[in-house]
Amino acid sequence: MALPLVGLDIALRAAGLIVVEYDGWRTRGQTDGPFRPVGVMWHHDASLFGPSPGVPAMMANLKNNGAQIWVDTFGRWWLLAAGRMWHAGVGTGWGKIAANRGNELAVGIETDHTTGESWPSVQLHSLRVGTRVLLKFLGASPHDALCGHKEY
Repeated sequence: MALPLVGLDIALRAAGLIVVEYDGWRTRGQTDGPFRPVGVMWHHDASLFGPSPGVPAMMANLKNNGAQIWVDTFGRWWLLAAGRMWHAGVGTGWGKIAANRGNELAVGIETDHTTGESWPSVQLHSLRVGTRVLLKFLGASPHDALCGHKEY
């Protein structure tokens, strides 16, 4: 059985985005619970200022916390996992993403960004376009299915 995000690569490319498929992403995911995504949660990876090319390997390692997707400073969408990942932790919930169920109900998008760093325009544009594609892929609306980690 295919994991929930298999096929997202096709949708993102159809929107004109650059997609990097991290080796094994279609079968990667945590096995500690279900993954039934109904929304999207944005994160920043808190890496050092500037490009952080080592982040995908760290986040794709199932021994670490990581998200399904990482968007780098060049606007490339790195697909890291098609299944459940540990990105949300506990939270009060937001919209369709219920309290303490963010890992089950939300696709995590990490961005190559940290507090106080400027956002490259290409990254912001790509994040907006790709998130719209992902929400459509999930059959979800930004009004009740898109939040930042802080809001959750």
